[in-house]
Amino acid sequence: MKKVLCVGTLIADIINEKVECLPREGQCVTAEVSLNLGGNAFSSSVNFKRLLDPESSVYCYGLIGSDMIGSLFETKLREEGVICNIAKIPNRKTSCNIILQEKGRDRRYIFNEGANSFARKEDVIKIVQRIEPDVVVFGELPSLRLVGSHFLELIDYIKSNLNSLICLDTLINAEEDYGWLDGNWSKIDIVHCNYGEGLHITKEKTQFEICSWFKNKGVPLPVVSDGENGCYFGYKDVIEHVPPFKAEEVDATGAGDSMMAGIITKLLETNDKPVVDISRIGLDRIREAIVYGSACGCYAIGSIGCVSDINKEKIESIVKIGNKTGCAL
Repeated sequence: MKKVLCVGTLIADIINEKVECLPREGQCVTAEVSLNLGGNAFSSSVNFKRLLDPESSVYCYGLIGSDMIGSLFETKLREEGVICNIAKIPNRKTSCNIILQEKGRDRRYIFNEGANSFARKEDVIKIVQRIEPDVVVFGELPSLRLVGSHFLELIDYIKSNLNSLICLDTLINAEEDYGWLDGNWSKIDIVHCNYGEGLHITKEKTQFEICSWFKNKGVPLPVVSDGENGCYFGYKDVIEHVPPFKAEEVDATGAGDSMMAGIITKLLETNDKPVVDISRIGLDRIREAIVYGSACGCYAIGSIGCVSDINKEKIESIVKIGNKTGCAL
């Protein structure tokens, strides 16, 4: 039985279907508006629970306020079979994000960080001590304020006491470039970033160069995703490009979380031991895991919200079709 712990944000997204033009002052535009539960911890843990074998346990650490939206997160996670390790912060609201969509233009956001910024490394260590996870997935660290020495002490504890697989899904904001990880990137087994995040962190220009930068920093398996351009990954002395699966994009929110869940799920299948040793898996199986993760990300963009109706059968079908048409191999 595998145990996966997802550490990250819990964010409710309020999103409108794309409109021709956002309203001017005093104007009203009619459109479908939906409330979707999301954030890295939520979407990752739900994806893992749906993709891993039924005997595996998935744990979620996140933060909520004492409000209705926070209660919705707890209820939905338990409905999915995720084991909640959620901290409720008094006198704070659960984080919300208003996403404004206009055809032909980039999204606009109104964001309230809410309870997310109250994460404590001591709480995460207590959870790790109790459950002894095989894999710990960290996401959106700047929003959690788990940066600098806080994060480094966490991963040092995990590696020295459990030797769990440590995965990082990056998030970039104006203040954060992950410079505090210089000299420590090699402690993280898998790093995923999108192309824009990779540009910001590495100051390199191409996907290949970004992947090379992470490899040179000692990351065993860096993954750089770039939407319709597919993704790049590095393993040992190889950097490869995986073409994208064909899909019509409805909403890309949570696609990276789905991709990471897919990659790690497939890596866990390749290893009978409690902890995955990436260095021993071999290039063919690493490639298979990246393709599987790409299929998960592809499936995620076909519906609104961070979590689709993903499951193993649907992803295996996508991979099989892609193998026949050459979409992802």
